[in-house]
Amino acid sequence: MKKTTFFSVLLLLFAMALISCEKEDNTVNETDLMTVEDLTTVEDLMLDAEDDLEELIENGLTNEDGLVVRNECPTRTVVPAGDAFPKTITIDYGDACTTPRDRVKSGQIIVELSAPRQEAGATRTVTFVNYFVDGVNLQGSNTLVNNGRDQDGNISFTRSFNHTIVYPDGDQATWEGSNTVTQIAGANTPRIRADDVFLTTGSTAGVNRDGKSYSSTIVTPLRKENRCPWISQGIRQVDRNGNAFTIDYGFGGGCDNRAEVTLPNGETRTIRIRAWWRR
Repeated sequence: MKKTTFFSVLLLLFAMALISCEKEDNTVNETDLMTVEDLTTVEDLMLDAEDDLEELIENGLTNEDGLVVRNECPTRTVVPAGDAFPKTITIDYGDACTTPRDRVKSGQIIVELSAPRQEAGATRTVTFVNYFVDGVNLQGSNTLVNNGRDQDGNISFTRSFNHTIVYPDGDQATWEGSNTVTQIAGANTPRIRADDVFLTTGSTAGVNRDGKSYSSTIVTPLRKENRCPWISQGIRQVDRNGNAFTIDYGFGGGCDNRAEVTLPNGETRTIRIRAWWRR
């Protein structure tokens, strides 16, 4: 009887330990997936804004003066007009502007240019003012500096950024870092954006909306083609409280918003980079 009771207690303790481990694993996975959502969201919003700037600023910058209207919104103000630099450019989305990517934007992006982006030493500083995308407020600024051509003859940029995103429910997440962005195609055709291809390397750090800190390192360069709104290739490793996991942006291949996340326990999940808070 005593032996039966003893073994019953052992079995109960073992079962409780398994349940505890499962709960802990589930908690880890949920926190890491939250981190992935926050990181990929703020990264996507920043790159989406850069795509807009390339279209609204770099294309035909010196050919249009003053206030410009493209498809009713956004409006663009260039000061001073013409070929003179430095310039301050205001992109104003008003109260609600639907973009070609079917995103609803509002607020302003203020851009300060020291020279045309393709010139060595040129600096582009971007500040977001009351700027919202699909209900999420992107705050902060980023700076792009042209470092000239590298040893392979490609134009290299340093991108520094410090951003906060505020979701519709008030939750916040932060992201900051410095990347090297190398243009590996399209530099010789500055008026044609479709052939531009960039590779990004570097490290970032952030805090997810649950207040958990993390860091990340790009282990395989992230490939961004201007003809595609998404990162199409590359792997990022994320470390959170000793837990390491990866985001593979090239999962499935082609131009889409899918990525594969490999969690610390080896489990894989397919995610979509999108306005998940609207589902």
